[in-house]
Amino acid sequence: MADRKFKDTEVGRIPVDWEVKRLGEVSSSITDGTHATPRYVDDGIPFYSVENVTENNFSDTKYISEDEHKKLIKRCKPEKGDVLLTRIGTLGKTKLIDWDVNASIYVSLALIKVNNNKVDVNYLYRYSKSSMFVENVKKRSLLNAVPQKINMEDIGDIPLPLPPLLEQKAIAKVLSDVDELIESIEKLIRKKKQIKEGAMQELLTGKKRLAGFSGEWEVKRLGELGVTYSGLSGKKKEDFNNGNSYYITFLNVLNNPVIDLKQVEKVRVSKWENQNLVRKGDIFFNTSSETPEEVGMCSVLMEDKPNLYLNSFCFGYRLYDGSKCDALYLTSYLRSDLGRKMFSTIAQGSTRYNLSKKEFNNIAIPLPPLPEQKAIAQILSDMDAEIEALEKKLDKYRKIKEGMMEKLLTGQVRLV
Repeated sequence: MADRKFKDTEVGRIPVDWEVKRLGEVSSSITDGTHATPRYVDDGIPFYSVENVTENNFSDTKYISEDEHKKLIKRCKPEKGDVLLTRIGTLGKTKLIDWDVNASIYVSLALIKVNNNKVDVNYLYRYSKSSMFVENVKKRSLLNAVPQKINMEDIGDIPLPLPPLLEQKAIAKVLSDVDELIESIEKLIRKKKQIKEGAMQELLTGKKRLAGFSGEWEVKRLGELGVTYSGLSGKKKEDFNNGNSYYITFLNVLNNPVIDLKQVEKVRVSKWENQNLVRKGDIFFNTSSETPEEVGMCSVLMEDKPNLYLNSFCFGYRLYDGSKCDALYLTSYLRSDLGRKMFSTIAQGSTRYNLSKKEFNNIAIPLPPLPEQKAIAQILSDMDAEIEALEKKLDKYRKIKEGMMEKLLTGQVRLV
């Protein structure tokens, strides 16, 4: 027996007291920006394009002259309370103009002026962030257009589920509160990363010494401190995801300062094979990348795990006994801006950049006394752990928001 509290519509199953309206029906106008590329100036009136919306960056914009702006706003004038929609290149990204604006826009954006008597603009904006809205934008796009594009008349045809106005406001308020929480965590993460960058610049160069430490620093080449070895070789497709051995993936090395043993994968390695086992304290480097800045990105193994190997696109580096170099300190240094600049200068190639072992061994590293290395590494590691905890919290709230949107925007949960 059908549930009489809900009805089937083109936007899915919604409560019987909700309506379905077209975007054009609830807007006083929908216009695009200028089709002509304007002449940019160093200082003038902000000129928004699709990049501003996709990157959510309206402080770093291009500028046009006051005279040109006056001509453009006769046809398309952005105002506080309007919604910007990306319609060329990237489709379906939106931004609510919630500031006092004096700007013009490019053809890649559509400007939606909402009729506030028919729909709450904050509800419409929150709904525009849903997968349902974006899918309806893409359904109406030109299939063979390069770049992707949706015509202006098709934007007005996009359907919207509309609860009563009071419920629209309640839904918008709840989702807005969650957004504010997410934005506050994002802001805190950016601040913590900036603090860490500042600490690295001071501690890894000796500009700031930790209390209780003194003594001169040495400069050592990587070839003096340790030896390199290769990753897996001679493996076939069927050897992977099988067997009782494990290997460290390329992405594990690229993304993590410390190897995450939860991300290792299975590989079959026979007893008679001549493969290099990795061990605690080893550092791993990627040998090539599409950009010189990512060549030689490294990660250190801080735990013991038996039968563990390294992928074939990376190489291992093992410090000599008595090298007086801390592996975590060295990894922190080589992943910092200081280390990245070193590797980018020795990256070889044009479309694909590679790392020469000879150049690698010649890289010189400033080393404080070993106890100071360990203290610096611990401070930076604690900062990384704090940032990682915040990023996990951010991911948690983003998932909570997705679940809330699914239930609130389909009427599965009612607030009024």
